[in-house]
Amino acid sequence: MKYCRPHDPKSFGPDIEVTLDEYCNPTLGSTLLQQRNNDQVVTRYIKRQRLEGRVTGNHLVTVSQLWCWKIGSKLMFSGNKAVQYHVQQALYHDDHDIYIGRILSFLIDRLDQPHTFGLTEPIFSIFSRSISVVAEDVNRYVDSTTFGDIDIQEERKLLHNINDIREEIAMMETVLFQQEEIWKEFTYNTWPQFWPDGENGRFKSPFNHGNGDVEVWREISKPQSQFSKYRKRFQKLDEDAERVERHILVQLDLKQKHAALKETHTTTVMSASVVGFTVITVIFTPLSFLTSLFALPVDHFSQNQQDGKYTVNYIGKWIATGEIASLAVTAVAILLACVYFLNLRVTAPAWMPALSANPKGSHGIITEGFDPNNDPLLGDISKGILPWRSRKRGHSRDVEQQHNLFS
Repeated sequence: MKYCRPHDPKSFGPDIEVTLDEYCNPTLGSTLLQQRNNDQVVTRYIKRQRLEGRVTGNHLVTVSQLWCWKIGSKLMFSGNKAVQYHVQQALYHDDHDIYIGRILSFLIDRLDQPHTFGLTEPIFSIFSRSISVVAEDVNRYVDSTTFGDIDIQEERKLLHNINDIREEIAMMETVLFQQEEIWKEFTYNTWPQFWPDGENGRFKSPFNHGNGDVEVWREISKPQSQFSKYRKRFQKLDEDAERVERHILVQLDLKQKHAALKETHTTTVMSASVVGFTVITVIFTPLSFLTSLFALPVDHFSQNQQDGKYTVNYIGKWIATGEIASLAVTAVAILLACVYFLNLRVTAPAWMPALSANPKGSHGIITEGFDPNNDPLLGDISKGILPWRSRKRGHSRDVEQQHNLFS
């Protein structure tokens, strides 16, 4: 019995190939798996190469399965066509175990052979170049630091691409680990004498065994060094991807901060313009109001007219009074808004630092030998800054504390 075949020639049987995501995430729904299959690292890389006219066709990373049963002196295979030659050799060879070991070695070695997948470069090179492409896309995106060029979708795409690379590297490492376990289990159960340190040790192939073919045994033991090499390359790829991921986060943060600073500068310029208009409004609005008021037939105003005209002193007195009152009301309104609505600290009056020069201040806050710079409550006074609310509401309490400390 050479092969186990189904009656229906159109049936794929148990050896149907599955994609990397389907193999590592079998519980995901078909819709989500389809999306992940269309968004593989290799797929994106080949798509970019195809747009540049370098390659044609589409490619997916798949996990092929080879089933082998040894029943007495018979072998049954259900697997891909890549091992057909080795299968034919095993069927007509007395030592089936030798050829099963060679088939395992052949399949494990295919990971670093691009022509077996129809690719123009090794899978490791594709992932390395994909990491570099993401880094280039990040640098191109952060070249512009204007607020309008911040694109959340583009930032999300960059983070998704680098995370997807790291995820697929982890999935391929999982497949590699399973292959290593299968190879170890087979060689240990078949030739336990070549594992002197047990299953967790190393496989030490003999120079002469059976037909004495040294090259055959080197081929069987080759996966032992291949697994170590693959792990190092996967580790390097993951470290490179992690470094690029950190670079992405830093660059995106800097871009947002730079754009925010530019936006703040623009807002400051606009605020300065508004302040200019506000000052003009505050000054000329009372003048306009008083001018209109004098035009009204008010009895009190009429009594101060001479020949139907106001005197300069009379008008100047009222204009000055109106301006002072308007400015005072405006200042008080701004102060109240800053303190009670915006919770801002306001600058203390200029006479506050002078209290430190008065040993016995009128408020009893500063005492002899007292340095306000060293006091936690009034240390800000010498700097000209003190919370206005604390001076107003907590004044008596502060006085009592100072007398208790320094009396």
